Amino acid sequence: MQKQELYDIYGMQHVPFWQTLLFKIAFWGVLLFLLLVLTVIFVRRRRMKKKAITAWDQALCDLHALRERELACPAHAREFYLSLTAILKTYVHARYCFPVQGKTDNELVHFLYQENFPHALLQELQEIFSGMELIKFARGQTVAELIERDLQRSVSFVERTIPDDKK
Repeated sequence: MQKQELYDIYGMQHVPFWQTLLFKIAFWGVLLFLLLVLTVIFVRRRRMKKKAITAWDQALCDLHALRERELACPAHAREFYLSLTAILKTYVHARYCFPVQGKTDNELVHFLYQENFPHALLQELQEIFSGMELIKFARGQTVAELIERDLQRSVSFVERTIPDDKK
């Protein structure tokens, strides 16, 4: 007699791709990667919110850096006053949301006068901005004194404009 092989009672079965081991590994890998990316984005945004520096802290930091850069000497008086006025304009823009970035010093004072800026602070700013004109005619020691005085006035201006609830 001839031996006859018996066939399995079940037919061939197709396994869908979503039920394969490779798909399961890839699916969980992509899911883990997306979770990791979302976590990194969340952590970075949270850290950025904490590191937000106020306008007055930035201005005070810039003024102290200006002093340390050794521009506060008669030889660099022009660069000093350009940097000083840029810092103050940036501060006024950030603190009060006034569009003062492209204005000259006189235009800035006139604009703040029209906006009913406090008179004492406006006078102080005007004296600081007039320092550039004074150094043209001053001599060595006097220039150093003017520069130091205007730097102190600038720090005082920023400190006086810090909101009371933030001090």
